[in-house]
Amino acid sequence: MAWVIMMLSIGEIEVIEGGASYRAFPAVMFFVYATEVIFFYCLTAISMLFCPYKSRFVFVLDMAMMVLSMACASALTAVGYVAEFGNETLGWFGVCSLYKSYCHNAIVSVAFSYLGFICLFLLCLLWALSPDPAHPPPPPATALAARSPSPSAPLSV
Repeated sequence: MAWVIMMLSIGEIEVIEGGASYRAFPAVMFFVYATEVIFFYCLTAISMLFCPYKSRFVFVLDMAMMVLSMACASALTAVGYVAEFGNETLGWFGVCSLYKSYCHNAIVSVAFSYLGFICLFLLCLLWALSPDPAHPPPPPATALAARSPSPSAPLSV
């Protein structure tokens, strides 16, 4: 959802020659392409949802997508901050006052991206905490003590 919003948002202003597009900033291009990869991976992962086994490889891919989503959201957040407030030290001024709809779409995209990151984080957390049917946990120590004879009891033959 976030990458669709960013790809479709184009801001233009007639006072200054030029416009704002996701192709104008490398960090925004990274955001768009990374969220596309995450989106298509999630579509593929949904098809593996009802698979009877859990693969560690899928877990590693889930973790990689989670990290990628955080990286692209952080990149767009940094660019958005400079676009909104500028950087007085370098002489950059904020451009969001000129490209309001573009900046609004970027804010919505970042919000969806952080929401996606939280969902991927919860997915990885649930996967890591869920029991593995192939390797059941060992029985509790109290159950072992109840089955074994006590050392003080005489052995009967």
